[in-house]
Amino acid sequence: MQTMELFCGLFWQQVKLLSPLQASNRFVPSMVLAAILNLVTGLVVDKFPVVYLVLISSALGAVAPLLMAVNSPSWPYWYAAFPAQIFEPLNPDGELNYSPKSKKRGYFADCYFPS
Repeated sequence: MQTMELFCGLFWQQVKLLSPLQASNRFVPSMVLAAILNLVTGLVVDKFPVVYLVLISSALGAVAPLLMAVNSPSWPYWYAAFPAQIFEPLNPDGELNYSPKSKKRGYFADCYFPS
């Protein structure tokens, strides 16, 4: 995720010639979705097998770099960069909520809804 943010920031500043403020505004959808996804994943991780959550989030998270790889500098932000920002937080936020301690519940669920 951090590498993707670095390359997206460089793409927007060096290739699209946007200011740092304009480039950082392009990350807002990713950060909002990451916050929401952390909460949702922590709440639903005990209702589904973790292996399915990890596989689905990994597959969807792999779409973000592919979209940025085919992104043309002449395309508007909404063609490929915006969907890439939407898919970017899916992989780490879907996987890092899994708590090996409990084998079933996520970190958020362990902290705020203890058994």
